[in-house]
Amino acid sequence: MPKEENQQAYISLDELQQAAQEERKKMSDTTEGPQIQLVSFELGETTYALPISAAKEVLPCPPMAKIPKAQAHIQGVVNVRGEILAAINIFNLLDQKIGAEQKADFFLVLQQKDKKQGLLIPKLPETLKVNLQDLQKADGLFQNNPYIKALFQTPKGIAVLLDIDKI
Repeated sequence: MPKEENQQAYISLDELQQAAQEERKKMSDTTEGPQIQLVSFELGETTYALPISAAKEVLPCPPMAKIPKAQAHIQGVVNVRGEILAAINIFNLLDQKIGAEQKADFFLVLQQKDKKQGLLIPKLPETLKVNLQDLQKADGLFQNNPYIKALFQTPKGIAVLLDIDKI
């Protein structure tokens, strides 16, 4: 076999990775049906998500003032550019055990209707798109947890869509 032909038969690792990336992009661009864009974060091994339209910004966790006799999931209040917001401890809200590695380092500011508040989360959130047809309603499955709206599959596993109106 001539040397020139032999060299063309091989593909470099970079070329292979580029081709795989382009193929993944094509696959993701050809999704069917309407989609919803979500902001997601992990608590332990579970991924939780909220509609991105409700997320206004993410900040490093600001100084917090404790409020006496507040509900267990209200960790305190914070000042975000002159606006006092409730700081919701998502671990307590969802009855998750707090591990040493799960301290809240970020504050996710949420705006829903006339209410603005924030969730204390351990890591920077990510964004993702999900086909609406892939959401499976959680009606009846989680009667003890009204914050769960739906479940959906991600590459990392099953994720939980939270009901923003009930937080």
